[in-house]
Amino acid sequence: MDPRVASVVKTGKSPRQALEWLLTLLVVGLMALVVITRIIAPMAVGEHVSSKVYIVSRGDTLVSIAERVDPNANPYPIVARMEVQTHGTVLWPGERIIVPTARP
Repeated sequence: MDPRVASVVKTGKSPRQALEWLLTLLVVGLMALVVITRIIAPMAVGEHVSSKVYIVSRGDTLVSIAERVDPNANPYPIVARMEVQTHGTVLWPGERIIVPTARP
């Protein structure tokens, strides 16, 4: 028996159902790619105009640092970029991190 036919027989799906399933999977994959690209592309293109070096103090969090460096901006895009840089590790007092800002 042809392997393609055998796979359809095993799954109990008609060739049309299998094609619909593959097309659905393709559409979902493309949508995921678009979402990921919209998240990563601004970082790669250099959306932030400048950055600042910040020395971590005791009790600092990524959110508190982002709010301190750019108090008028939404802190969460800045936090997301800092998480990439710090790999989600613990911040230590005295550590120097680069904080991207939306303003020069």
